[in-house]
Parts: sequence; structure tokens; C-alpha cells
Amino acid sequence: MEITYVPTGQKITFRGADDPLKFKGVKFPTGYAAVVWLEELDQFDGTEAVGSILNSLRRGGDDFWCFYSYKPARKGRMRKFSYEWLAGLREIVIYPVRCPFTFEEFAMKEHERDRDGSWLDIIPDGDDHSIDAVRYAVMDDVLRG
Repeated sequence: MEITYVPTGQKITFRGADDPLKFKGVKFPTGYAAVVWLEELDQFDGTEAVGSILNSLRRGGDDFWCFYSYKPARKGRMRKFSYEWLAGLREIVIYPVRCPFTFEEFAMKEHERDRDGSWLDIIPDGDDHSIDAVRYAVMDDVLRG
């Protein structure tokens, strides 16, 4: 679907992202995709899918804006995804004297365990305000991979 602003010829194009490879050969007759909105981000299959789409659409211009949205009821996938990204960093530096609560929060956060003490693939929600703030601050980097 497409909407055209007749005086300038600018267009708003709507496309489904069920298959990120559909964006590989995207070309515009004039101009480029300066603004991209990825809706229901929690439904994407990781940073590779998002990165593939963004790389395909960023060609052709210098200015680029990207907006992300997701349905709060499905926020668990995005939360887990960003936690995994943070866990994959070589190091996260927090000064315990200047930021004692943030340091403690990062040091104490761990996955849940079952009754037998085995680790589960669940990160409990709560007591993680600093971690959430960091996750939100780096979300563009998380999505770029």
C-alpha cells in the first residue's frame, strides 16, 4: 500500500516484514527511505532480521530516522533479546563507589532456577530499573546487532 503527497511526490510506503529478504532489492524511482518505522518489533527474529531490513533501506541518502514500536503485551521477547545482547558484551563497566545500586543490581541479576536448582531460560522481572535504563539507552545498538 502507498500514499502519495501530490504537491511534492513524496510517498509513504507500507510493507510487511514477514520475510526480511524481500527488502534486499528495494529501490525507489527517486529519493530513498529517509524514515523507517518497524512496528511490532518483538515479532522480529533477532537483530539479523532487523539489520537486514535497515541495511537495505539505508542506501541512497545521508539522513535516516528509524522508529521502533512493539505491543507491550509481547514485550517479553524484546526484553530477553536485549538482555542477551548485554550479556554478550565483553564487559560492562560500572563504578561501585559512584553507582553502588546500579553495581549491585547488575552483579545480583541472574536467571531463575527450577525446584531442583537447574537454571531456567527466564530472567525474573523486578529490581532492575538500572538495567532497564541501560537496555533502553542502547536499544538502537541492540537492533543494529
